[in-house]
Amino acid sequence: TDEYKEDLIHLMSEGGSIYHSGMGQKAVAEQIDSYLKKSRDMYESIKGLRWAIVSKEASEFMGDIALYNLDVYSNNAELGYTINKESWKQGVALECSRAVIDFAFNDLLMHKIVMIIDERNLPLLKLMEKLGFKQDGCLRDEHYSHKEDKYISYYVYSLLKSDERS
Repeated sequence: TDEYKEDLIHLMSEGGSIYHSGMGQKAVAEQIDSYLKKSRDMYESIKGLRWAIVSKEASEFMGDIALYNLDVYSNNAELGYTINKESWKQGVALECSRAVIDFAFNDLLMHKIVMIIDERNLPLLKLMEKLGFKQDGCLRDEHYSHKEDKYISYYVYSLLKSDERS
């Protein structure tokens, strides 16, 4: 929301937090306005939901998590999030992912949740396996990184409602 606009600018300005997002870091403040509009449009068109991640203790913004590309006919959705560096390795991604996955399966009646992950994001690949996601495939050389002057591949992971979860 607009309430967290400054926090989003900080989050998206950090190299590490968006390094694997494919978003890039050019004109971050302008991208945030577009990002917030896209989030509102996604919600209003029933194509997705985005939540702020806020610490329980201090009510500080830690990032965001979303279900997007909601397909109400096939009951599928994509999961994605960005967490600020200060909150890494604290179990935030695990806790939030579990809550959103439960919501998707139990309240939205989704059948499958998909996550597309940058091959370089090893912690997220490990987390997906911990959550019970299965690797469906690899999108080879899917994105060109001008900064690194090379192509980046993405792994596709999915979790079915019937799969065992941790």
